[in-house]
This record gives sequence, structure tokens and C-alpha cells, in this order.
Amino acid sequence: AKKIDSGETGILRIGFSTLSSFGILPDIVSKFHSRFKDTEIQLKEMRSEKIVKEILNKRIDIGFAGKKIINTDIKSKLIHRQSIILAISKDNELSKKKKINIKDLKNEKFILFPKSNGALGLYDKIIEYCKDAGFEPNVVQEVFELEVMLGLVSNGMGVALVPESSEVLFLKNIVYKKFNEIKSIVESVADDVE
Repeated sequence: AKKIDSGETGILRIGFSTLSSFGILPDIVSKFHSRFKDTEIQLKEMRSEKIVKEILNKRIDIGFAGKKIINTDIKSKLIHRQSIILAISKDNELSKKKKINIKDLKNEKFILFPKSNGALGLYDKIIEYCKDAGFEPNVVQEVFELEVMLGLVSNGMGVALVPESSEVLFLKNIVYKKFNEIKSIVESVADDVE
């Protein structure tokens, strides 16, 4: 009973979003597992909105989301920040530029993650950055999965602003570019019940 109370044995149910799985989640899970070998870890991939519901319904113990959760019943903590980068087809003229500014994308078609309910995510930040640069982005497609987004970019359907950890996903027709003016806007948070 002592080992269960201290977290040394038992089951830890973790919900995680796709965006968090490319960043720090594997490292955190690995470190936890090496310290608490008798604890079973159950990983469940889900969108940030579902992470909130699953925590509140006590179906998961902790969640790792790629966006800031806005819910007073859940305690969340910023655990990682990363830069946003441009994913662009090699066939796009902008891919040849050495320096990219957000305003350079004014006439591009955008592929974004959908807007979230109850969370401030990448969608909101991208819209904000474009507006600050003096334009409204032309969003032609919204997709839930990063892999789908990058596949569409690779085929020239538009550009995407993605977390820098996305660079681990190699597609032969994509170039990743850093922006001059964007520092870090993608945040990963860990959530649990208040």
C-alpha cells in the first residue's frame, strides 16, 4: 500500500496530444519509467479538448497538451516552449529565400490545425502573428494531424506554420525555414485536476 501511495507501483494513465509527442513527452515518460519501474504507464493519444474531459472524468491521471488549457478546474503548468517554423514545398519560390518574415506569406495559402475550444493553441497564435504583420491568412485547409498537414504542404497545397520539433518528420519535398521575427509560441503544458 505504501508503494501505491508514493507512486512507486500502480498505473499511470497519460493523455497526450500529437504536438507534445514530438517534443518532450518521450523523454519525460522514459525518465519516469526508469525511476518507477513497477508502475505501468498507459499512453493515450487524444486532442487537447479530450485531455480536459478525460482528466475531469478521472479517466486519465495527467495530460500533455500542445496548447494552453483554459479551465479553472484543471491545474496546468508550462513545461516546454519551442519556436514556430515554416514548412513549405521546395517548389515554392519562398523556399529559396535565406531569410523569411511572416509578412512574406501574405499571398500564400495556409494549412492550419483547427481552432480549439477551451484552449489557446497554434491556430490562434498564427492568426495573431499574421494580423500583426498586416494581413489575414488565406486558410484553405484545416487538418487535425501534423502528418496530413505536411503531406499537403509537400504536394504544394499551401504552407504551414509548425513547431520546430516537426523537423524530425522528413518529407522529400518539404523545406523547413526559421522566421526572423518569431521566437517561441508553441507551448506544451502538463495538466491535472486542481
